[in-house]
Amino acid sequence: MPNDLVWLLVSYVYVAAVLAVGTLARAGGRRSADVTRKVIHVGVGTWIIPTAVLFTNPLLAIVPPLSFIVINVASWRFKLVAAMEEGERNPGTIYFPLAFVLLTLLFWPGAWGR
Repeated sequence: MPNDLVWLLVSYVYVAAVLAVGTLARAGGRRSADVTRKVIHVGVGTWIIPTAVLFTNPLLAIVPPLSFIVINVASWRFKLVAAMEEGERNPGTIYFPLAFVLLTLLFWPGAWGR
């Protein structure tokens, strides 16, 4: 459990770094919204591997994606992180961390007391 708290912090730092890369890539029109969204999706999506390997408690492992559901709802609603958003109103940024949570809980050995 103590290591899980470290990995919790690392998770937030990692996602923030991926968002920063996407935001910087989009600044000044260097990359399209499509490219930066894909960079963010791939970057954040690959975090499932360290999550499965490093965390020991699935309930702590889902804290970051749960919090990003809330953050992404705010960003989608108020366009806070342009690098994640498309021109159209697409809630994909909300579904992405939701799927992360569901997959973590569904496939984590022992998450359901098995």
